[in-house]
Amino acid sequence: MSRLSKLAPKAGTTDFFLLCAKAALAEARDKHPSPLADYNHLMGVLDEEIAEVRAECYRKRVRTEAVQAELLQVIAVCLRGLEDLTLKS
Repeated sequence: MSRLSKLAPKAGTTDFFLLCAKAALAEARDKHPSPLADYNHLMGVLDEEIAEVRAECYRKRVRTEAVQAELLQVIAVCLRGLEDLTLKS
């Protein structure tokens, strides 16, 4: 076992999901580099992401990995809202 794998958080743990959320936030910033314009923009993006979670949860056969991915997108939007809107000077 490599030293890095000993340091990496175990899949499914809170630390693992926090790393995944950080990666999702970075991916979102790369894909959409402009900051959220205002709280209405935040709510529109958040509503869209929640709708995607809802769609995955209401499937006949729920795909756990897809639900996790969508929930990570919700977290990324929330973090982006915190950074873009609440930390404005």
